[in-house]
Order: sequence, then structure tokens, then C-alpha cells
Amino acid sequence: MSSDSQKFNCKINDINSVKKSLDIVISKEDFLKSYKQVLNNTQQKIKINGFRPGKAPINMIESMYKDALIADAKEKLVRESIDSGIKANNLKVLQVTDVNFKDDTKEDGFSFSATVEVFPTPPEVPNFEGIKVEAQKDEFTQDKVDEAINQLLGYHSKLELVNDRKKPNENDTVKFNFVVSYNDGTSEESREYVRAFDKDAWNIEGSASFDSVVRDSLLNMNVGESKDCKSTIKISNSKGDFEAGDVTYKINLLEILQKVTPELTDDFVKSLPGYELSSAKELQDRMSSVIESEIQNANDERKKSAVIHKLLESYDFEIPQVMLDNEIQNVLNMQGSQYTHQIDLSKVSNETLEHIRSVYNNLAKERIQVAFLIDAISKKENIDATDDDYNDYINKISNETNVSVDKIKHDIKANNLKPSIILELIRTKTWDMLCDKANITYVEVSDEKSSSNKKASKSSSKKSASEKNEDSTKQVKKQASKKAKDDAAISNTEAKGAEEAPKKRGRKKKEEA
Repeated sequence: MSSDSQKFNCKINDINSVKKSLDIVISKEDFLKSYKQVLNNTQQKIKINGFRPGKAPINMIESMYKDALIADAKEKLVRESIDSGIKANNLKVLQVTDVNFKDDTKEDGFSFSATVEVFPTPPEVPNFEGIKVEAQKDEFTQDKVDEAINQLLGYHSKLELVNDRKKPNENDTVKFNFVVSYNDGTSEESREYVRAFDKDAWNIEGSASFDSVVRDSLLNMNVGESKDCKSTIKISNSKGDFEAGDVTYKINLLEILQKVTPELTDDFVKSLPGYELSSAKELQDRMSSVIESEIQNANDERKKSAVIHKLLESYDFEIPQVMLDNEIQNVLNMQGSQYTHQIDLSKVSNETLEHIRSVYNNLAKERIQVAFLIDAISKKENIDATDDDYNDYINKISNETNVSVDKIKHDIKANNLKPSIILELIRTKTWDMLCDKANITYVEVSDEKSSSNKKASKSSSKKSASEKNEDSTKQVKKQASKKAKDDAAISNTEAKGAEEAPKKRGRKKKEEA
């Protein structure tokens, strides 16, 4: 009898809204039937010396492979009974996470429980007409442009040797080294350090007391002078701070250096690599444009965040861990793309996995809920992306990257990015609709330094046309799927969970079966 038509004694218990327990009883009749099927299949396939394939006596096969035959029959019944219970109860299972047997397998049957994670059921879309929210809003000012230009000038500043005095002051940078002597009579010579006094912290050897002692001593020394000072080394590790003992530092002040910042002149602007500008006025205009754009983007994100968090207050629902893990992996992949090391959740230890979950679960849950909510609203409001929307998006990328439309379309097709772009366009239109319908009160940005001017000093430089053409695929990938690349994975999890249930089996099930 096939698994589609075979009926098993299966009782469903709710652990929570996204986790169920299937309590299944396998009867003596079902077990013997499965055992006989396994035995007959084994007889047809097994090769035993002295017998042609399929002709070995049944009793000989049983006597040689009894335990293995029982295990195979048991595993077959576990798989079929779980599938039957899922179908009979119309469960949208994402993953079988655990299988526990309640008794030993005997010829009179056995019982077990299987834990499964099921697709979540979100609540109804909350009313978004005229919702009242408060959002922070930053304003463009000339001060932000001046600050960004000063940061740029500071980045191109140089340290020059001070020869007209021997004693440093608070505005200086010093070069020094030291010899540290320990209580056991050993000593160690350091490398040379270069530190500015105006910095908030000196991260030298990880010791706050060391930093303070060295800094204070250097301020009271002359170039070429050596000075002894005593301190207690404190070392920080995962178990906290502990004292490593009293030490003596013999500090040598080698040089006084002074930061010299260039003036904002046309010649300085012409010398900036990658900017392709010829005057200070052009640089100021470029900075103004970039900062204004950055501020507008930041304000838009704050507005969207305020609206969506207000809606999520009445749109909270549980997310199965398998979906959270998939989304955590997406986040880690995006972070890993910025570094050489990338984390694979399937390869980390259980202890590491639990730690990662404790850090990222809330973020993953919010990202998934946001995707569910935006997609539900776009479906309810019949929001779609038109051909004009798509073409406008491609033209915008072309203008921003100086890459031809044909080249961009080729790269999108080669990398199968169009579904992600369409998804992003739909969600963007949905965001815009929500923000338009919301009743938003704006307040000034507080306790937050706008990073727009910091970004501007880096992003205002412009690549040459040849560099852009060489990087077109990378730029298109980044521009065309900036947000949709994150969210598409959520929708993929959604679709696979509904259509492929259940494909994954818990490791414990396999081991115990």
C-alpha cells in the first residue's frame, strides 16, 4: 500500500503556532507489512555466494541481516507515517526538526513523536490609512558641507617634524617607544608608537592604566629624554578584567610631530585623485549635492522605519526557526561580502549557532515580518511594477553609473536579476503609498550625528568612464538589487515552505531510526 493511501494513527499537538508534534503509533500489521516489503526488496537486490540474484532463501537473508532489515522497515514507516500525517492534516511543513521514539521496535509495532516547523500564519493586514507616527528628520545646512570638506582636508593632512621646541603640547602627535620591566626581572622592548594627544583613547596594549600613565608622562618630557614610570597592567578577556602585576616603563620620547592640513585651493582640488574637478567651487557644489542626497535618503529611511514599526505593533506573529536561520544566513552573507570570512550556519557548532541566533533572531524576525507585511499590502492594493517602472529604473542606473542601458540589461539577464528588481519596485511603490497615507509628525534628529557628510567626502569622487565600464556588472548587481536581494530570499523561503513540505529530516531521526 502506498504512503498516499495508507492510514496511520496520528495525533497532532500544538507546541506553538509554528511548531507541531505528531504522535504516531505504528501497528503490528503496518510494521510486518513494511518489514516484508523491505525483505522482498532486499532479496531481489542482494548478492550471496552460491545463489543467483533474487534466489537466495528468505530465511538465510533474515538470519544474516535481521537487525538491518528491522531498521530499514522502521525508517520506511517513519518517513511514510510522517508524510501521511502531514497530508491528512493539511500542514504546510517547512522542516522536521526532531524524532523521538517512545519504545523499542518490536514485531508488534512501535510509537514515536515527530516535531515539525510549519509555515506561519500572519494576522490580517492592519489599517494603514492615516496612521499617526513620529519620524526624525535631518536638515541640509552649509555647516554639514563645511564639516565634510574639513574631513577631506584632514584626510590629506601630513605629519611634519617639529624642530623649534622640545616639549610637546596637547595639540601635538608624538613618536615614542618604551621598555617594560616585570616583577620577575624580565623586560621587553616595544615597537615605536605614533599617537596624537587629542584622541579620546589610546588603545595601547589594551590597558587603560597604561594609556593614562604613558600619555601623562609624555606630556611632561622633552625630545630625547627617557623617563621611568610605574603602573599596573590590566588585561581584558572574555572572563573580565584581571591585574597582571606591577610593571615599570622606561619611556623614550623620540619626536614631536605636528599635523599640517592643506588649504582648500583650486590646485589642491585638481590634485585629488578620482574627483576630476578643477576648482574649490566645484568641490563645494559636489559636496552639497552628495550631502543633500544622503540626507534625503536618510530621512526617507527614517520615515519608512517609523511607519513600518507602527504597523508591526499590530502585526506580530511567530516565525519558525528554520525561516529565522535562513534569514540570519542572508544577513551574514551580506556582511560576509564585505570581508574575507563568511559564516556558514550549517557548519558551525551548536554552541556557536545558539550564540548567533541570540544576536540575530530579533533582526531576522523583523525583516521577515516586514517582507510579509509589505507583500500582503501590495497584494491587497493590487500594486504592481509596470514596464515603464522597470525601464525608468534601468535608465536611472545608467545615469548614475555611466553604463549603457544595453550593457545593464545584458548584465541583468546574465545574472537573473530581473525578478529581484521587479520585487524591489513593487515594494518601493508600496512603501511610498504607505508613507503618503500616513500622518507623519517630524522632529529634529537628536543624539545622532548625521553620517551624510562623512559619506560625502568618500562618495563624491568620480570614476573614469573606463573604470565604470569595467565594473558595470558589479555596479548593476549592487544598484539593481540593493534591497530586493535581501528580500527575495524571504519570499523564496515563503514559496518553498508551502510547495516543498516536508523535504528536510532531522538528524536525530536518522540516527535513532
